Amino acid sequence: MLLNDQRIRGALAGGLGGAVSWLLIEPLVTPQLQQVTRMSELYPVDALFGALAGICIGAALGIAEGIIVRSTYRARRGGLIGAAAGIIGGAIGLVIGEMVYQPLQSLCFVGRSIGWAVFGAFLGAAEGITRRSWRGLRSAALGGTVGGAIGGFMFDLVAMFTVLLFQSDALSRGVALII
Repeated sequence: MLLNDQRIRGALAGGLGGAVSWLLIEPLVTPQLQQVTRMSELYPVDALFGALAGICIGAALGIAEGIIVRSTYRARRGGLIGAAAGIIGGAIGLVIGEMVYQPLQSLCFVGRSIGWAVFGAFLGAAEGITRRSWRGLRSAALGGTVGGAIGGFMFDLVAMFTVLLFQSDALSRGVALII
């Protein structure tokens, strides 16, 4: 069955976690992002954004593992461990990703792709640590990097249209988080 493939299961669970995080981030964090006037104000907001995304994505990944083996105990435990790892990896990853993005932001698509790839790498590595193997860590970090790079690229691509149509980049953030 398709859901027995760990990569597919991880992508689906991560996408679901990204969608849930977007529903939290838009009302809680986006208004704060719009009020930022200095870089020093941006990093705490980025940390909150990354932490919320990390909690949701990490919990979804952990819960998915328990659901597959049909164990409510493992689903609860995996969700809690995934959320804890995600809050750390997400907060640190997005702040560092922002630092990478800022000097590259004038390079359309490239800057955001690289910044989100860094965010994804940290979030993936944090989740990979919970697998307790170097192979699991490497695989999760690589998956986060690729997903983040594609998400960052899609953020800019979708924003080209949604900002013109709706004067908002909310949908592009949602697409990026789901990817």
